[in-house]
Amino acid sequence: MRWLALLALLPAITLNGYDIESIQGVCTLESLEIERSKPLEPKPTPYTPSTHIKHILTQYDWNVEIAYKIMMCESSGYERAVGDKDTPYYSYGLFQIRALPERGLDPEWLFIPENNIQYAYDLWKEQGWRPWWNCSKKLGII
Repeated sequence: MRWLALLALLPAITLNGYDIESIQGVCTLESLEIERSKPLEPKPTPYTPSTHIKHILTQYDWNVEIAYKIMMCESSGYERAVGDKDTPYYSYGLFQIRALPERGLDPEWLFIPENNIQYAYDLWKEQGWRPWWNCSKKLGII
């Protein structure tokens, strides 16, 4: 008769830096087989914008705290963020600037923090926080 044991692995156990809390399986003394319900994945590290990006935000005469919150809401501070993929025109970079044809914007240009922030500032000067309507509303800005 085979001895079967249900593995109850604790969340604190790691293997090569991977959390193995998602492993479920049955172990037999003869084969020591482990069946996994899903592959192991490293836990994502929260992205934090560099001090360089934060410094760029301070170069303009807008409310830096609000600009930072909008940026984090739009892209989580990730310079190469791409959004609005369910629309004909994607949004790019820190402030998720939409690359509309009439704007003539190159996505690679928008991935450069200085360019993206400058363009966001120009939009803000013209329209306030309205270009970032969803985040502005979510944050209680408008």
